[in-house]
Amino acid sequence: MIVDKNILDLICDLEYEIAHACHNDNTPAYKRYRYPIWVDYYPSENEPYFLRNTGRLVNINLKQLDTMHYKFGNNRLLIGSAIIKVLRLLEKRYDIDFSQLKLCKHCHDEERLAEDRSQ
Repeated sequence: MIVDKNILDLICDLEYEIAHACHNDNTPAYKRYRYPIWVDYYPSENEPYFLRNTGRLVNINLKQLDTMHYKFGNNRLLIGSAIIKVLRLLEKRYDIDFSQLKLCKHCHDEERLAEDRSQ
């Protein structure tokens, strides 16, 4: 798998879905929320960036991918690196290459529109 712009976009989509699987047992009806993510050097090269509550990462590069993480006290979950490992495991298991798959532009646009309407 070549990690190009399409793969980086896929990683951002997957991270967004994972981050929205959070809930707090102390909130009514287990309301879901976006788990905050830290990305060094996003969007500028000078300071760490913290994305909270809503939003999807866009236009990240390989350097930033390696710094995508969730904070759990003194621990960090390197979500960008973890997603790459999962994609590579899927490629090996199912003999596919994500960088060779054709992006369904129409489907991708419809998913984003539905997502925007739901927020």
